[in-house]
Amino acid sequence: MRDTFAVFCKGAAGLVPTPLATGFGFGEGPRWFEGLLWFSDLLGEAVHTSDMHGSLTTLQLPGHSPSGLGFRPDGSLLIASAEDRLVLRYDGETVVTVADLTDLAPANLGDMVIDDVGRAYIGSQAFSGGVIVRVDPDDSAQIVATDLAFPNGMVINSDRDTLIVAESMARRLSTVRANHRGRRRDRPHRYGRSCRGRLRTGRSRTPHAVPAVKHGGISRTTDRHPTCPAGCRDGCHPGGGPTLTSNPDTQRCEP
Repeated sequence: MRDTFAVFCKGAAGLVPTPLATGFGFGEGPRWFEGLLWFSDLLGEAVHTSDMHGSLTTLQLPGHSPSGLGFRPDGSLLIASAEDRLVLRYDGETVVTVADLTDLAPANLGDMVIDDVGRAYIGSQAFSGGVIVRVDPDDSAQIVATDLAFPNGMVINSDRDTLIVAESMARRLSTVRANHRGRRRDRPHRYGRSCRGRLRTGRSRTPHAVPAVKHGGISRTTDRHPTCPAGCRDGCHPGGGPTLTSNPDTQRCEP
């Protein structure tokens, strides 16, 4: 297994990366919720939480490969189980399956984002012909975007009606209308939206940290980090900077 760092980047000029927790197989889906960082270990079959001091708790998910995470308005956690293409719900006590996406998803499930009414958008990471599936609060599911090149990190824009998705294989950011079938529109790996409205994207093929994208251009990057970012999330935590999961051993990492 390859160590993956959950990295906390403090919100100061330069955004110096600081290791928060280490020793995971492949970290994914970082989310800040009620003062804790939640993230998946896809290879370790677990979801972890960490506080600001690196104190961990673990939810074991044997037989699953957890990837994208998101919280519904009622506080329950949705988990995308990548390989079996299921959506799980954790209510703080039990884990249950709420949606089986095997008939809708052409490839493993990846990242997830949930809007303020509880609709979950989940990417199916085909290298071509990828889709985004929406799981509604009643647990029904439908495809809302098609023909994507490895849909990866996603955020919902401030208009609440536009989904922005990173297409990793196409090296672009695209927009999709969130409430119905969308088409690709705008113009790499994973990104999060900052409290100030910027997008942050992790470049998984390089050991650089996270550029901030605003109005179509890169406005700032964090300091160089010796590992390759795999997941990115701002989350508006007390430190104000982005959160990364990064992998020092990934085959896609280039000097």
